[in-house]
Order: sequence, then C-alpha cells, then structure tokens
Amino acid sequence: MKSGVLFRSRARAAGLAACILTTITGAPGARADAGDAKRKADARALFEEARKLTREGKYAEACPKLAASLQLNAGIGTQFYLADCLEHVGQLASAWINYLEVVDATKAAGQKAREEYARARVDALQPRLSRLAVVVSDEARRTPGLEVRRDDAVLVEAQWGIAVPVDPGPHKISATATGAKRWETTAAIEREGQTVTVTIPPLERAARTPTQAASGPPAASPLAGTVLLPSTASPPSPEPRATAPEKPAGDPGSPLRTAGLVTGGVGLVGLAVGAGFGMTALSKNREGTGHCDVSNAGASKACTPEGGALLDESKTAATLSTVSFIAGGVALATGAALVLLAPPARKADPRGRTDAAASVLLGPDGISLVGRW
Repeated sequence: MKSGVLFRSRARAAGLAACILTTITGAPGARADAGDAKRKADARALFEEARKLTREGKYAEACPKLAASLQLNAGIGTQFYLADCLEHVGQLASAWINYLEVVDATKAAGQKAREEYARARVDALQPRLSRLAVVVSDEARRTPGLEVRRDDAVLVEAQWGIAVPVDPGPHKISATATGAKRWETTAAIEREGQTVTVTIPPLERAARTPTQAASGPPAASPLAGTVLLPSTASPPSPEPRATAPEKPAGDPGSPLRTAGLVTGGVGLVGLAVGAGFGMTALSKNREGTGHCDVSNAGASKACTPEGGALLDESKTAATLSTVSFIAGGVALATGAALVLLAPPARKADPRGRTDAAASVLLGPDGISLVGRW
C-alpha cells in the first residue's frame, strides 16, 4: 500500500518538474525566434525601400535606410549597396571602409567573383580619398594628462601624425591636459584627394581660481632637528582650546543582547513551525480516520489505501511538530537567558543607534523574522 502511494507521488512530481522545465527552456527560444524573424523582416523592408530610392537617384535618402537595415541584419549584399550609396553622396572614406569589409567577408565566404569586384572598387577609391593628420608638438607631448580627440574620438599616441582617410566636411580637433586650457580648432576637408595637417601647439596654463590665489604658496616647514624660537613681537592673546568630544564607549552588552534576541526569534519561529505541523497532523488524522472502519472497541482498524497514507502523513507531521516544539523551546529559553545576562543598555548615541529589536511575523505566505540592531 505504501509503495503504491509513494510511486504515484513520485510520478506526479516528475510530471510537474517536466512541465516546469519545458516552460522555462522552451518559451525563451520561441520568443527569440519570433524576435529574430521580426528583425529580419524590418531589415528586408528597409533594404527594398532603399533600393527603390537608389533607382530613382535619391541616394541621400537611401543611405540611412541601408545603414539601418545592415544594423538589424548584417549581410554582405546590404553592406556592398551601402558602400555604393555612400560613394554616390561623396562620403568616400566611409564607402572605402565598407568596401574593405565586403572584401574580407567575401574572401572568408569563398565568393571569389564578388571579392574581386569589391577589391576593384577599393582600388578605384584609393587615390580619391581625402586625409587628415593630427600632429602633436613636442611641448604639448610633455603636458601631463594630454588627451587628443578627433570628432570626439580619442586618438592614442600611435595615431598622432598619421594621415587617415576622412569624409569631406568640417572635423573638430581638440586637446585637453591637467592644469591647461582646452585647445580646439576645426579642419575643413573641401575636395577629393586633399590632405590636411593640424598641429597641436603648446597648451596654455589654466588661470588660477580666486581661492587658489588667496591661499598663496604653502608655508615652509622647519628642517628636522631645529627648534623654533619664540617671536620678539607681543604674543597673541591666548585663545580657548576646543576640547574634542569624548568618543562614547561601546555598549559591552550589545553583542550578548543581540545574540539573545536573534536566538529567541529563532525559538519563536520553531514554536510557530511546530504549531503548524501539529495542526497538519490533526487534520491528516481526522481525514485518514474517516477512511477506516474501527472494530472491537478500537482494538483493530481496517483502512483503505488512501486512509492509510493519510494516517502515515499524520504521524510524520506529529513527529516534526514535536521536534520543532522542542528545538523552539530550547532556543527561546537560551535567548531569554542571554538577554537577562546582558549588561544594561547605554543611552543611545545621538549620532547612532544602539537599540535592537526582533519580531516574528506569521502570514499566509510563510513565517518571517524581522529585526534591527
């Protein structure tokens, strides 16, 4: 009888675990597939609209749509058309970079014909590229904390002095350093094949703030081993010396009292758990007895399989209730003893709290221990 009930319980638990596992592992995959399909559909719609605009010669409107399509769903074809579009609007450096990436992608994919075509476009753009070099003077290099930027992108030292391809238009160059004024200028790229060089001069020192000026240089400290002689001028009137407030001593009874409150709280939880198991035991016993026939003035008892299982569960709950009551009582008594043995609490420090408290909350969702110390 017991083995049959146990088998059915394990079967139900295994089925429930399988359902939960399927829900956890299956749902995110389905959502990811749906999101991927939507992203690809959006990318395709943007690509088709951009191709329509390029056939109408509206490259300035088509380029942003191709860039958005490429961001949603990266593809060699989309990137090639983006490079072609950027070339038509005069952004030759951006077109050149995209052609180079197409060359790398087609080479990795083994698409020889497309690789050769993209490489030919790279070679054709090479002499038309405009370039910008940012040179840092020796004096500026020695400035502590120097940071150089081109169009808000930080240039590391290895990039200084290198002429790199840039698109036409204005480009902001700036330099900042510790204790120096910010230096900034704008370099204009106006035609194809143009190379512009910008040199960062020595940076000016930042003006001292009024607070820094009033403070002046720091006073010189006497050399080690020297004795300062009193001044011949009339000594200043003595000023009352401020007495530092005494640091309040810690409360020696606080750790013991805290331990007692925590232990007592655990004991209350144990008693509450024991009461819960006790009520469960009574309930299971009444329900199981209803499935049994008592004869011979209670000397023998014939029960159905379900009634026998309920009575077994009642015995288990009763045992757990007894154990919980014993453990809770011991913990509660120990906590009370610790609180009684703790020295009296000091008055609370106005800058901090020395009191402690703990409480047990019983609710429909479980038992909680809440405290502060």
